[in-house]
Parts: sequence; structure tokens; C-alpha cells
Amino acid sequence: MSDYVVFKKDDGVFDSAPEMVYPMILGKYITVGFAFGEKTPSLRVGHVSSLSTGSEGFFYGDSGDLPGFSGGGVFYARNGALMGIARGSEWDGKETKRYTEVLEMVSAQGEF
Repeated sequence: MSDYVVFKKDDGVFDSAPEMVYPMILGKYITVGFAFGEKTPSLRVGHVSSLSTGSEGFFYGDSGDLPGFSGGGVFYARNGALMGIARGSEWDGKETKRYTEVLEMVSAQGEF
């Protein structure tokens, strides 16, 4: 299974793709989601703590993982450029899931 970054625009076409940046160690990011299924968006702020050496382009941050953030954008705090998307936990058929202090994300630009 792969993860994808999808852009949606309701009116017209994109003039250009959003600015994207590679994640870097200690880079400050902001991620957007709907924590615990709430109807109002929530923000979490963190720092990139590690980069995966694999071809998936995963990176990890210290903002923690909460239900409702998977699939949300991860933006570089300095200029708002897209770094990637928050990756959700695998569904194991249980109603409760243990969430951790680490958020796994997928780079918008693939491997590093």
C-alpha cells in the first residue's frame, strides 16, 4: 500500500503546484487534523526527529500521533511549504488504538 499527497481545488485549475520542501532534522513543522473526529480543525507543532533511510520517504516528529490527523498536511513552519502528510496507524480491527509520542509522516517529495 502506498501513501499519496492529493491536492483538491473546487474552482478552476492550479496555476502551479504548491511549494514543497524536503524535511530536515530539527525542522519545525505544523500539521493539521481533526483530533478525535471533532468538526473543528486542530494544529500540532513539532520538530523532525529522524529521517528514514528507506525508499518510502518516511520521517518522524515529536508532536505525537492522535486519531484524526492521518492524511493531514505537514507544513514547514518557516514558510508554509508542504513537507508531507501525516501517516495513520494500521487498523487492527480494535476500537481503541495506542497512540504514541511520535508522528510518522510521508515526504511529499519521496525518498531523501
